Amino acid sequence: MKSKTKLLLVVLLLALAFTFVLAACDGKDATPVSIEVTKAPDRSVYLVDDYLDVSGGILTVTYSNGKTKEVPMTQDMVMSDKMTVGEKKITVTYTEGEIKLTSTWDVKVYTKFVTELVLVSKPQKVSYVAGQTFDPTGISVKAVYRDGSEEDVTAGVAYNKTVLSAEDEFIVVSYGERNVKVDISVAEKTLYALTVKQAPERTAYVVGEKFDATGLVLTAQYNDGTSFDATGQFTFSDVPLTSETTFVEVTYKNYTDVVCNVPVSVYEKEGLVLTVKTSPAKTVYVEGQTFDPTGLVLYASYGGKVGFDVTEGISFDKTALSIDDTAVVATWEGASVDIPVTVVAKAINRLTVKTQPSKTVYIEGEVFDPAGLVIGVQWNDESETEIDWQESGLVFNKTEALKLNDSIVVASYSGKTVNISIRVVAATLNNDIDDEAVAAVESAKDIYNKYSGGDQKTYKTFAEVKADYANFEFYVKLADVSLAPQTLTIGGTQYDMDATVILSIGNNVFVRDSVWFWDDESNELYVSAIVVLFEAGEGKVKMNDVEMQIAVDALRGSLSVSNVTINGSSTVSQNEGKYDVTLKNGSDMLKIAYDGAETSDLIITRKIIVKGDQTTVSYGFTSPESDLALGYYPQWGATAEDNESGDYTLTYSVYVFGKGLVELKFNIDIDIPQAKLN
Repeated sequence: MKSKTKLLLVVLLLALAFTFVLAACDGKDATPVSIEVTKAPDRSVYLVDDYLDVSGGILTVTYSNGKTKEVPMTQDMVMSDKMTVGEKKITVTYTEGEIKLTSTWDVKVYTKFVTELVLVSKPQKVSYVAGQTFDPTGISVKAVYRDGSEEDVTAGVAYNKTVLSAEDEFIVVSYGERNVKVDISVAEKTLYALTVKQAPERTAYVVGEKFDATGLVLTAQYNDGTSFDATGQFTFSDVPLTSETTFVEVTYKNYTDVVCNVPVSVYEKEGLVLTVKTSPAKTVYVEGQTFDPTGLVLYASYGGKVGFDVTEGISFDKTALSIDDTAVVATWEGASVDIPVTVVAKAINRLTVKTQPSKTVYIEGEVFDPAGLVIGVQWNDESETEIDWQESGLVFNKTEALKLNDSIVVASYSGKTVNISIRVVAATLNNDIDDEAVAAVESAKDIYNKYSGGDQKTYKTFAEVKADYANFEFYVKLADVSLAPQTLTIGGTQYDMDATVILSIGNNVFVRDSVWFWDDESNELYVSAIVVLFEAGEGKVKMNDVEMQIAVDALRGSLSVSNVTINGSSTVSQNEGKYDVTLKNGSDMLKIAYDGAETSDLIITRKIIVKGDQTTVSYGFTSPESDLALGYYPQWGATAEDNESGDYTLTYSVYVFGKGLVELKFNIDIDIPQAKLN
């Protein structure tokens, strides 16, 4: 039993310790930071020598953790000295630990005890409008004390109201614990008057006109003496004025009892005279334009008694103006006045470029091409027309070859000019093109007969061959030029951008690629070396229409042909520098023997075949036949249809590397039975 008692005691002690810890934790760092008198003591009015009574007073203490508590006010929290006369602030002090906090509340102290408050005289103003402030001027109040004495306390009284409402019937006047009522009357705030602050711009009229309120400024007044600007918030009768009209009644909104009269004078319509008060904005015209009265203000005067501005209902004697017009007659209500105008002839003010020519960038030496140009013509009547590059009378100051420093072309039309911007670029020719072309063609020796096409023709691009044989070159630089030509002419033959050249490299395999191309990164123009060597002739080339001279010595050396024969039944004979061939069998071969022939010779050829109106050009590599002659089959692969097409001419250019060039011309007469062709 004793052990149980000890155990219970231990548990109780632990519980108390825990409770203490919780309490300590809960209040840790929570200190009072402020106090406030949330309820003043019950007594607030005292006589001199009375002692302060704090009964009923409540303090609210606020702690640092935000929590609050209420504490009844005690006598020891305030000083207990006797009161002195007047309104006093009483200080209360709250102490917790070492912290002391203070607050205040108000009391009133009188010399004597008031038994009655008497209204000696009323205020001067006892009638009000809702919203006005009570005015005590003129009021007199006396206090009657317990001892029978009296005192004027007007200066110390208090009033229960300041701003008044329509429900108020009296004001409570207080002094000490006593009060007295002052009867008053408070009316609703209402609008009662409308006055003219500024007369309208027009006060004089003629019979039949209507009142114009423009410029009229009105003031609306309330019964409390306040007012406001009522301009634009009024109505009036919109009936024509008569000779008996002396005023116009104006009403504030829908308040039929809030009106004012605006004086007017109304005269009979007699002696109308029109004058120009403000001329139209536009007085200068181009012949053919229409008169524009915008901005015109006329002044109408009746007998010198009444006048006013007129802007509507005016008619004019002219619309379209001619060069001889000096005035337009304006008429209103039967009276007229001249409006002076100036009319000038139609002329061009300026030219503008509406659409640029199709071509604005040129190679030095080209001629300006206006194709596509559209010029805008702006006239002095503010109209605009267009003319194109083919218009008669349109001339240009640049008609000859353009120079590198040319940047504008001046177009002239009817005495006016406009500038057309152009750009002229230089073309710098490659002076080493001859040697580079020969070297490029010679590079093809390494690929001759390296490809095999079999029975079917096979075509490869330069890039494809270059990928297989890095030393192979097909193009040489013709010029540096920062503009891609549209056409390139070499040796009288014009090549456009998609023209191609074919080079046979043996056994039915051909290189087929562009005759020329322009590199837009390097601004370099390249042309096929084979075309340069065989076609350049005297070295004349043209980019677009610009003719230039390149240094081309053609292929080196002069090759000598010793004999031209043909096998089989076919015949060949020389006639005035040409060879006439009669072909009896499609498998017969021409043999061209040349001096110094060797089995190791590499030959490059150009064949120009003209059949009817069709011309074909081809290039190729070959080598001598076993008898050291160059072989050519005039009807290689021919069929019966070929025989039906007739004869042809052949210009055969032959270059043997290191030995020279020779050009042979053949007239091929096909005389082959069809049976042998198939």
